[in-house]
Amino acid sequence: MLVISHAFHRCGKNLIFDPADHFTYHTIEVGDYVSIGGGAMFIAAESRILIGNKVLFGPNVTIIGGNHNTSVIGTVDENFGNEAAFESAG
Repeated sequence: MLVISHAFHRCGKNLIFDPADHFTYHTIEVGDYVSIGGGAMFIAAESRILIGNKVLFGPNVTIIGGNHNTSVIGTVDENFGNEAAFESAG
């Protein structure tokens, strides 16, 4: 798992995850002391996923990032946020 954790754009210490799950590694930044439950799918082709320190995800969590307008089918909104961030409360 240590070798695969370096595939993330940025990876802090003490990351626990199942490398068999689905990640777009190059668009994900992970802080310290993060645990991602099994069955995860974190995908962001045109955006980033930022995970802070001391974050715990349960099993079967799906995060899909993107830069798309959901109000008009088939269009891209250039002003839409291009990252998803997750931080611990304490």
